[in-house]
Amino acid sequence: MGGIISIIAGLLILFNLMAGTWVLIILFPIWFITHCIARLTHLSFIRMFVGSIYYYFTLIVNILGIILGFMMIANPFFSLLSASYTIGIYLLVLGIDSVVFGLSLLSMRRF
Repeated sequence: MGGIISIIAGLLILFNLMAGTWVLIILFPIWFITHCIARLTHLSFIRMFVGSIYYYFTLIVNILGIILGFMMIANPFFSLLSASYTIGIYLLVLGIDSVVFGLSLLSMRRF
């Protein structure tokens, strides 16, 4: 689901530059929410194979992402004003989350 929304957002921005504003207001918060829900569905796998510390980190990051997504939907002005900072910080934390998960899986393969 998140991939489809990403494709739609990318095409809108490429072919209609004015739609970029609407993408930030409408589609980006929906993408945030769907991506976080998708990550939350993997929590049992993460807890079983990676450990409880990473489990709680992932749980907190994704719950914050869902809250942030709903805040952006509820107040589009918030989404426009703080988009660069909010999105940048969240994507940075999400990237760290993904790298740590990948490294955890690599260290598991050696044993």
